[in-house]
Amino acid sequence: MIQEGLNHKIQRLYVHWDVSTQCNFHCSYCYAIKQYGENWGKRISFEKQKLILKAIKISSLPVFLGLLGGEPTIHPNFYELYDLCIDAVMSKDDGRIYITTNGSQSLDFFKKIPYHKNIYFLWSFHSEFLDKYNNGRPYGVILDNIKLMQERGFRNKVNIMLSDKKEYWQDLLNFTAELEKIDGIELHPHFLYSDSMDKSEIYQYSDEFYKTFEKFKNYNQEFVLDGKLYNDYEIYTNHLNRFKGWKCWNNNYEINYDGKVNRFCFDEHNDLLKNPLFFRNIKKVTPKHCPFEVCECDGLLKIHKESV
Repeated sequence: MIQEGLNHKIQRLYVHWDVSTQCNFHCSYCYAIKQYGENWGKRISFEKQKLILKAIKISSLPVFLGLLGGEPTIHPNFYELYDLCIDAVMSKDDGRIYITTNGSQSLDFFKKIPYHKNIYFLWSFHSEFLDKYNNGRPYGVILDNIKLMQERGFRNKVNIMLSDKKEYWQDLLNFTAELEKIDGIELHPHFLYSDSMDKSEIYQYSDEFYKTFEKFKNYNQEFVLDGKLYNDYEIYTNHLNRFKGWKCWNNNYEINYDGKVNRFCFDEHNDLLKNPLFFRNIKKVTPKHCPFEVCECDGLLKIHKESV
């Protein structure tokens, strides 16, 4: 039996880089705040970040690079960072970049971002901070920015951050309805992460939650399991995310704000500032056995897995 995501490539590195832990939001469910603790809000010098990009540029395998945080768009050197990322990644045919953002920057900010066909914007809608989105009408800022970048030809995907707090549910549904009016937008109901994948279940939502958001079971299906297509809602509600002992071609790496790098799920750590040849030395992705009871991250669900 095989489980993987559509269009996921086994021999490509999926590198998620926290370019800054600074953010203009402070979400109650933010895993990064918990992860960084007292280091939340820090960023290393731009010169050191250029060294990280040099280490990415000499990777032996193509890289799908994600800029995360914190909020990447408030990086003081964002536009230069953007150009350097393109230079580091796009020399290989399968090189790609995605940029996560809460969408709260101005239209003028996004207008200045140069177009590239292999840049993806991953917008995250946070219902806890509606005041930062309201420019005279509900959700105005983020909606205007999404429409702008869609019109400019970028690929756009929107994470609807599914709060477990009932007071935010109607806004989540209302915002989703607004997005459904925009042609070509990919909508992704984003389930929250629990503190550890070493649990028997995912983040605990109530039965009322699943009933309220039942419409999401009809959203785009991007995960393959045993030859059938599923989406997150179907996988989580039917407990189809249990792969302990399966062979997993885990090609996901996280670069922390300080240049430390680790591979998701495994206790493997390195430092790009001390070992700039780290990605060059990865010549081929080979499988390891999954150590966890459940797989709760949609990014990890895309990794190619085979039952033993």
